[in-house]
Amino acid sequence: MPCDSELSLVSSLLPPVNSSLGLGGRTLRVLVKEWTYYMIVSKKSETQITYSGVLIDLLQELATRLNFTYTLTLHPHNLSWGQELDNGSWDGPIGMLTRKEVDVALSVFTLTAERSSVADATTPINHDSSVIIFRKEPNGEDIRSFFLQPFQTPVYVAIGGCFVSVLVLLLLLEKCRWRFGVRQRATSFLHVLMADVEALVAGLIQRGVQYEIDVLPGRVLMWAWLMFGVVLATVYSSKLTSSLTVSDQALPFTSLSQLVNQDTYTWGVARGVYLESVLKKTKIAEYRKFYEGVMRFAEDDPTVNAPHYEVHKSKVLSGRYAFLAADSDLYDLWSRETCDLARIPENYMITIMVLYLQKNSPYTKMFNKEIDRMIEVGLMDYWKRKWRPSNQRCHPDVREKSRVISLTETQAAFYLAGLGVGLAALTLGIECLVGKSRGGDLSRIDKEPRDEE
Repeated sequence: MPCDSELSLVSSLLPPVNSSLGLGGRTLRVLVKEWTYYMIVSKKSETQITYSGVLIDLLQELATRLNFTYTLTLHPHNLSWGQELDNGSWDGPIGMLTRKEVDVALSVFTLTAERSSVADATTPINHDSSVIIFRKEPNGEDIRSFFLQPFQTPVYVAIGGCFVSVLVLLLLLEKCRWRFGVRQRATSFLHVLMADVEALVAGLIQRGVQYEIDVLPGRVLMWAWLMFGVVLATVYSSKLTSSLTVSDQALPFTSLSQLVNQDTYTWGVARGVYLESVLKKTKIAEYRKFYEGVMRFAEDDPTVNAPHYEVHKSKVLSGRYAFLAADSDLYDLWSRETCDLARIPENYMITIMVLYLQKNSPYTKMFNKEIDRMIEVGLMDYWKRKWRPSNQRCHPDVREKSRVISLTETQAAFYLAGLGVGLAALTLGIECLVGKSRGGDLSRIDKEPRDEE
């Protein structure tokens, strides 16, 4: 048969790609795979399945513009996205395309050279970077000393030193009253000491107390102490207020290299995804160490390499587990469960998300042309805004308004109250002992006789 006849015969079997009627009402076999808000699958029963999301809107728009219908087949979400096996074949949706079981794989597939060698990739529909998602662990030690957090230890040491120094100076001035022409008061040393301590503490916390000092140097000293107390109390109260309003938790690590060099958190990655294949083949030490850690943890806990993202979500929410995801949208989705999640961008792994069709598919150019038009007019951005879940509950402004102080965070105040009760009991005991030594009349202890006029 002549060569031209063969070409004519083959072309007659292909869809009319250049026809004004598009695909002429052909029915395409579309494989869908659930993924965040791009492909939402609601299954009421085995026969009642509802599909929605960004990609369904995209598919419906393509079907309208290119004049085709479609049948949807759901790919199990706990199976591979498409990896090359040892025998050269492929599993997952990519394998179904190579075997020509479906025409289109509709989900956000990461663009790779290996996949593109056996299937046709469309125009990119999204660009993203991988992220590390984990749950912040509350620092119990900091919470127990919550009211000591505004200042560092050296500041408290300096305040204590100033307190003792001023107290000693006040006691010396009390003993040297006669040098300033002021008569000595007939009060005990304990009474003077407690009065000075009370005045100094009241100055620190900006509270008034009845305190008389007759010598001018003592008044100047107390004036300086009160000014010192005003500045110190203002700084302390403002810092404490901000700490109670916003929970400032230090992250246990800030990069993947820090993650693999700590022993508090375990980590994992989903099996059968692009990231896993990159980690297997990479020559970068920290990524190789990450994957070696996943394999080591998997010996005792196979779920760290589970293909199902819900398994990793459960582990992240349980705490002390970090998950490396190719899509930062997972963080927003999982944060709807709790506001304690944190994410660290890992910009080395930039992901380009595409759809896949059969290799040398006659539909590829038509799909790319229409997808480019949708991106140009903003349809893709509109669909993303439409379906992307709102995470306002964890927005800082909302979280600050609803911040509730727990008993654990205020227990330091109860410790101070208990300390005050203890000191009061100790003082009472001392007064009782002093009273007994003076004949048992407590009403006369430390009472200063009035000066005769």
